[in-house]
Amino acid sequence: MRKRILIMGLLPVLNAYAECDEEGYFDCGTTGDVKWYVSEDKTKLTVSGNGQMGNYSATYNDGIYSNSAPWGIYQDTITTVDVTPGVTSLGTYAFLAMPNISDVTLPEGLLSIGRSTFNRCYNLKNMTIPETVQELGSYSIQMTGLESIVVPQSVTTIAGLAFGYNSELKSIVIGDGVTQISSQAFEGSEDAYIYCQDNAVRTCKDLISAYNPQSLNKLRKFTTLSDGKIKVGSKIYDNINELPQYVLRRIYTIDEANRVAGEVNTVRIRYR
Repeated sequence: MRKRILIMGLLPVLNAYAECDEEGYFDCGTTGDVKWYVSEDKTKLTVSGNGQMGNYSATYNDGIYSNSAPWGIYQDTITTVDVTPGVTSLGTYAFLAMPNISDVTLPEGLLSIGRSTFNRCYNLKNMTIPETVQELGSYSIQMTGLESIVVPQSVTTIAGLAFGYNSELKSIVIGDGVTQISSQAFEGSEDAYIYCQDNAVRTCKDLISAYNPQSLNKLRKFTTLSDGKIKVGSKIYDNINELPQYVLRRIYTIDEANRVAGEVNTVRIRYR
């Protein structure tokens, strides 16, 4: 069992998350409807239970960002986050500015990823968005180390800068459930190639009209075949993870982009 004191102004305040009676954990407590646990070596954070995580705030002092979550004091040691089945939402700013997080496990049944949840997790390399997530908040996965992102068909909304400034990002796959994409959703991640599911005509239109001209040559259409394989143009891949990151360059002028954006049934692909 551990207790820690937070000083706010001149008054000592007992932190509501200060006690941990669980064996095998260095610290633990409650966040919203669920519980959180920090491992004995302070490298792993586990969130478990049924319901929503709590929401938190961000601070910026002397050039350093931090979050107000109770596990934020371990931002320099936590490398792994495990969210277990039953958790339905990830809180606002929950993991903001935790630069050493590299691996995140998210459960099926998760419905939303909040504003700035993983913002500035610079070393985040491994994370899969579950096929139950419906909404990605503003800045939710901004400034990470992810190289590829698959937005499942369950997602309907991608908010502003949700995937902004991911300098390592090489490919983004967008399912046809998306009906709303902010014009700044991918700002600063222009080096990534975008794969847009063939039924997502509205999504493709939004991308073309919102993305800057430099990025228009990075848009693809893909089709999911009956056997689960992925078809891009005349090429077939076993699964989404095999989609190429540097090939199949598409040629667009601004006039052609505007014309394609108005097409109803298809987005044609040309190769060079």
